Amino acid sequence: MVGLSDVFLATAMVAGVALCGLGYLSHRRWDEPGATLFGIYVAVWGALPLLDAAVVAVTGLSGTVAGLYWVVAISLWCLFALQYTGRTVTRRTLAALFVPIIGLVPWFWVLAVGADAPFIEALGILVFAYYTALSVVGGILVLRATRRYGHISLGQGSVLAAAGLIPPATMNTFGILTERAGETLLFGIYATGMVGVCLAVALALFRYDIFDATPAAGTIGERAIARETDDLILVADNDGRVVMRNETASQRLLTGEEALGGPVEAALGVTLAALRDRETVEIRTDDGLRKFDPQVTSLTDQHGRETGAMVSLRDVTDREIRRQRLEVLNRFVRHNLRNQASVVTANTEAVADELDDDRLADHLDTATDAVDSLTDVGETAKRIQDLLERDRDRSEVDLVTVLADTADSNGGWPGVTATVDAPERVVIESDAEVLAFAVETVIEAILDYGGDAVTQVGITLAADASAQQYPLTVTVTADGPGIPEQERTAVEAGTETPLQHGTGIRLWATNWAVRELGGDLSFVDAVDGGTAVRLALPQEPLS
Repeated sequence: MVGLSDVFLATAMVAGVALCGLGYLSHRRWDEPGATLFGIYVAVWGALPLLDAAVVAVTGLSGTVAGLYWVVAISLWCLFALQYTGRTVTRRTLAALFVPIIGLVPWFWVLAVGADAPFIEALGILVFAYYTALSVVGGILVLRATRRYGHISLGQGSVLAAAGLIPPATMNTFGILTERAGETLLFGIYATGMVGVCLAVALALFRYDIFDATPAAGTIGERAIARETDDLILVADNDGRVVMRNETASQRLLTGEEALGGPVEAALGVTLAALRDRETVEIRTDDGLRKFDPQVTSLTDQHGRETGAMVSLRDVTDREIRRQRLEVLNRFVRHNLRNQASVVTANTEAVADELDDDRLADHLDTATDAVDSLTDVGETAKRIQDLLERDRDRSEVDLVTVLADTADSNGGWPGVTATVDAPERVVIESDAEVLAFAVETVIEAILDYGGDAVTQVGITLAADASAQQYPLTVTVTADGPGIPEQERTAVEAGTETPLQHGTGIRLWATNWAVRELGGDLSFVDAVDGGTAVRLALPQEPLS
């Protein structure tokens, strides 16, 4: 007569066969980190009731294969969890996973001969406890990856962790109740564990597609950021001792491995407090004395307690040298341009006062106008530098008011009428001075090329809430000949070449100002002639 125990045992075997099939499918269908190891783990656990039944039939000893087999399965589970989450598997890792299994050999011997050896039995219990803890570690790694990476759902992590935690829970419960419960309850626990793992694996593979989105790339990427970056990265504890540094720091800093465990000052030649306060620091490296931009970030635990700091040092030596060169050249050129222009103007005017020849006087006037133009270029360059290099002053700004004020301040545009077509009020968070500069400069650029032919300038503000990148567009149009194609092409290309270059600086200044605001500058041929210049802005209106 078939009893309930037989039904449970048959159920466990059917679930085992199904797990072997799922393991084979995992190996064959997916080519992602951990897929093969997961398949082997599932197949090993699925084969347990089949092999255990065969051993019982041959030797009559129950539990010998089960004890060894589920420990091997747990080792495979932990190996899979490490690979799936992107952890590095070393020889030490493999030794920690598989060497302790040797401790079960005397336990099996005691079980086979029926000897009374409390020490060996305690050793076996210790080994089983160790592998139970390892299974929990594997589950934690999987669940932690679920919380850490947004592309992996909590359901995916939960069913995958369950597939690794159910086997040790089943076998430990089975072992604890062996002497206290009847055969029916024990086989019921066994069958429940096998079916539970089967359901968890099926859900993981087909419901949550665990190998369509693995966390390995995120974990490996985190390590690669610190390893591959050109920045020097050090981690210090609360006492200012260096506890870790990336490969770049190890290669470039003059201090060797002895720097680990020592103070930050010994490794960098500057204290941690000084790194927090300075904009740049000079540090001796294998390339000589270099200048770095230091960033110090406090490290805290889950309770908000500060545990140390991470120091990131970016080499800005070349950038600082370029900046210094530009500052010196800019100041030198502007100073000499202004002084020499004054000399040329004074002398040409003095000569013009003594001339009676109108033709020669016209030439002198042309020369004077050219000198004035050069002086204006120098002053414009100075204004651009001062405006774009200062600290940003972002606040709530009524864009309509900025446009209206710019249109009204047309004292420098004689004979030109500027009008504004805009909603009553559009408030954004931006830099009012840079906004005004961008609109004013584009108008001046149009006037530079159009001359007296420009009499009307129109400024239009359009808001499009559906535009995700640039909800606001300021369009400046004017009559006249418009901006030459050569000028527009150079600015749109973002560079000048010997065959493609502009002659004015104002379009470049407008482009820089719009870029500073996070926007985009473009040109469109106006319907009635001339040029329409569009300033697309990323800020969404606040009201």
